[in-house]
Amino acid sequence: MKLVLDTNVIHDDFLLHGPRITKLCSAAPSLGYEVLIPEVVCDEMVNQYRKKLLQNMSGYSAVVKMIDEVKTGTKSSFEKDAFINKSVVDYKPVLLGRLHELGINIIPYPRVDAKRLVSKDLLQKKPFREVKEETIGLCDAMIWESIMSICDRPTALIEDPQIEFLCANTKDFAISTNTLHPDLVSELKEAGFLENSVELISEIDVFFKKRIDAELEELNGIKSALLKTGKFNRFNLAEEASKILNEDFMEEKLLESDFDSGNYVHLSGYCEDPTIRYVNEPKIKEIEVRRLADQTVLIEAKTIVLVEMDYFVYAADYYLIDDDKQPAILDDNWNDHYYWVEGTAEVTTALTFRTTVKVGKVLSQDAEITDVEL
Repeated sequence: MKLVLDTNVIHDDFLLHGPRITKLCSAAPSLGYEVLIPEVVCDEMVNQYRKKLLQNMSGYSAVVKMIDEVKTGTKSSFEKDAFINKSVVDYKPVLLGRLHELGINIIPYPRVDAKRLVSKDLLQKKPFREVKEETIGLCDAMIWESIMSICDRPTALIEDPQIEFLCANTKDFAISTNTLHPDLVSELKEAGFLENSVELISEIDVFFKKRIDAELEELNGIKSALLKTGKFNRFNLAEEASKILNEDFMEEKLLESDFDSGNYVHLSGYCEDPTIRYVNEPKIKEIEVRRLADQTVLIEAKTIVLVEMDYFVYAADYYLIDDDKQPAILDDNWNDHYYWVEGTAEVTTALTFRTTVKVGKVLSQDAEITDVEL
């Protein structure tokens, strides 16, 4: 799901450290949101910063001039305009850097049909509107054009919204609370998109409480249940892990050898001709749960599996192994050069399950070995 932010969502939060934006960006990866901001909104933020400086500069510049005159006895050389211009130039890269830190992607200015835009202005089509016999709304129009530029053509007659537009500005984009204006809905349809491609969210605080907080609570509930019982709904993590991390998996993955060198990928170089004797039940150590853009649920689990095996070690190499890691010798006279030994490999694996929305069915799965301690 694409989540587009309007300027009023982050109004006056020039460094983007406010609780609203940090909470949203922190939660977005877990909830399957891609957070985006139109480039025009970035420019509006820079302009707001300039206005804020101007509002606060009159008193500041007077004090600076007074201090300079007291110190030097001459008229101050402080230039307010130069100071503001430099401050604004310095602010833009700070803003862009913070957006990058938060994982917010910028929608560049789209190419627009100037004639169509002028026609919308003259006909007072939203988001244009007249105030005191003057038409305003160019920046809002560019925000809407930016949203239109990231809409995708429908692949079915009925689809969920592709984009959620967070905007508290109901004057220019809405006909009522959380309801996109008919002018904008018509524009979506004329461009070949479904009329519900864009969902307007004007009640920002309600959105955070009923959507962000509720969805995070749901995911945390799934995670908590899996950690405590290994199960949620019809998904049994312990059973699914056991199905995957069996002897066949270990034979294929743990005993995998490098094509070029012939050495084992995961086992120490002194381990030769290993045979797996028994694979213990996996133990779940860590779990992460997040929702993907298509609303399916991704469950990632770190597991530890103890694998009992026997193998051969070159006799001279055996005594180079640390005492606490030396395998037990089964036969120290296997032949003139090798010991037959047994040991336990602690195999760390990363399991990934993609399930249905309610975690009732596994849609796909993957497993890989991330570490082995022999």
